[in-house]
Amino acid sequence: MNSKFEKLIQKLENRGISLNNYISSNDIENLANDLDIYEAELLAQNEELISKEFENKKLIEKLNVIFQNAPSPYFLLDENLNVVNYNLEARLNFNLNKTNNKNYFPFFCLQEERNDFLDWILKKNFKNETYETYLNVSKNEKQKFKINIKEISGFEEFNYLVSLTSIEKEMKLLNEIKELEENKLKNLKKFIDSLTDIIVLTDGKLIKDANKRLFDFFDYDNLEDFLANHKCICEFFIEDYEFFHLKKIDNNSSWIDYIKKLEPSKRIVSMKSKNDNIHIFGVHINEFSDNLYSIVFSNETSSYLEKSVLKNKVLKDKLTDAYNREFFEIKIDKMINNLSNENTQFTLTMIDIDFFKNVNDTYGHNVGDKVLIELVKLIKKHSRSNDILVRWGGEEFILVMKIENKDSLYKAIENLRITIEMHDFQEIGHLNCSFGGTFYSLGEDILETVSRADKALYISKNNGRNQTNIL
Repeated sequence: MNSKFEKLIQKLENRGISLNNYISSNDIENLANDLDIYEAELLAQNEELISKEFENKKLIEKLNVIFQNAPSPYFLLDENLNVVNYNLEARLNFNLNKTNNKNYFPFFCLQEERNDFLDWILKKNFKNETYETYLNVSKNEKQKFKINIKEISGFEEFNYLVSLTSIEKEMKLLNEIKELEENKLKNLKKFIDSLTDIIVLTDGKLIKDANKRLFDFFDYDNLEDFLANHKCICEFFIEDYEFFHLKKIDNNSSWIDYIKKLEPSKRIVSMKSKNDNIHIFGVHINEFSDNLYSIVFSNETSSYLEKSVLKNKVLKDKLTDAYNREFFEIKIDKMINNLSNENTQFTLTMIDIDFFKNVNDTYGHNVGDKVLIELVKLIKKHSRSNDILVRWGGEEFILVMKIENKDSLYKAIENLRITIEMHDFQEIGHLNCSFGGTFYSLGEDILETVSRADKALYISKNNGRNQTNIL
């Protein structure tokens, strides 16, 4: 039986009262057990309350650490707007100490501002807005602050949390950030200006900005100077079928939209520098913002020339330095497509040296090779710069020309035939050539054009050689 309960029974018996007269022994035992359970519950509740109080105390201590170390002045006020507590930043800004921490909150307001400020608080406008006013600070000067008040609950000691933000400090910080950003932009501009690539910012029609390399390349002082004479860098693209230029697109089309659709390897333009030197540029386009693009023109002249030299070695006949059939097969489509913007017709002329077998048989193949080399030089010398000579095989050649009409083609071929006939070759003296010319018909297979030129050549050879026929 519970010891406390036994003591209670003893006290009752000392007074002549016996519990047995009222309840059974079993009831007494149950009552003792209930008393033990009740005491245990009371003890547990008490421990829980102590634990909660301890946790609350720890929470308040943590909040106080955060409050005290906040970077702006903070105040805690009671319901009468008396200062209950403030943080370190508030003490430093307003020279506060323990003797004045119970002052009415607006004590540091300027006298002329105080009534308006109190009216703002009493009307509880602080729930919806921030108040701006000048406050006296410890440096014996006034500074403008933003005042923000929040009502808080759950604490007996205070009812309001007040935060102050110095507008001057805020402006100073903003100015510092602005200055930092400006310095970054200046450094970025210096970096971009130091690049050897040309970089422009454009909407496709007008240049908005560019780096120094653009002005140095075209010999202008600045963007204003450039825009006084030109609007778009695309005006400088050289018309060459190897590269992109404006004649490859319609007048109403955007050159940027067009070149973006090309394979990266074909986004190449050529432009002349201020010294009239031709440079090759790869074009790299990035969207800067809506309808605004940053375009980098990377100078690839050296690598392109190296590739061209290698390509020419592959696509040119090793003996004569005329183009070979592989070049013809690779480039013929481009040459034909390039006619779409011109007022000329595409022509092929087959050329065959008359009785060339006799040269090899009489003088040997070494002399025959020398004759072929000399013939190619002679044809190139008396052809136009955009005419293309292809060694078709053996002593046969194809001359690709753009001619206005049939009469012009006949005159051009006859002039070349007579020039060869009159020429005195170093090893053998004179020789003749037969010619067969034709016009390319739009849409036909180029091999059909070659076949027709070959038929014209056969007519010349069948009719006695050293003559010109056109089909």
